Amino acid sequence: MDAGPIPSLLAEFLNERSVAASCRGLLGVLSSGERLGSVLAERFHQVLPARLHNLYGPTEASIDVTSWETDPELPLATLWPAHGR
Repeated sequence: MDAGPIPSLLAEFLNERSVAASCRGLLGVLSSGERLGSVLAERFHQVLPARLHNLYGPTEASIDVTSWETDPELPLATLWPAHGR
């Protein structure tokens, strides 16, 4: 099963640790619509074994967005795309 919450909703979900930890069948999360911060990505990987993808781009042009998968084994500085540059 996959899920697709915006980062602020994902943060609230992770705050409910017992609920989030019970979602072992979750395979992946596509998070978009807001900025996905490094702290939230780290928290996600501490709680869930699922893959986390960030989709970033203007809503009105969602057919042309930047996409990347977070990796709990790599420092986030190596993963974070430079937005607005």
